[in-house]
Amino acid sequence: MEGICIDEFNSGSIQEGQYINDNLNGYGRIIFNNGRYYLGMFKVNVFHGQGKMVYPDGKIEEGKWKDGKFVGPSHWSNMKFTKWKLLYDLDIQW
Repeated sequence: MEGICIDEFNSGSIQEGQYINDNLNGYGRIIFNNGRYYLGMFKVNVFHGQGKMVYPDGKIEEGKWKDGKFVGPSHWSNMKFTKWKLLYDLDIQW
């Protein structure tokens, strides 16, 4: 696939965005079958760059991603729009 494409999986998840060599690269979105979705940058089908994860309960997690994991300051919001700052260093939450 090349260009702007939509890919549906047997699990019910949907992946859409900029494809290069059959991989999601650049800006895109994944809608998971549990209602959660990620909107942001990808590198070879993984979250990479600025993006946000939105959960079915209304929580929003924003920040920088590298190889599918948070690597810098993040912001969480809830349905009341309160925010607090979290710092992630790969798999470690400080």
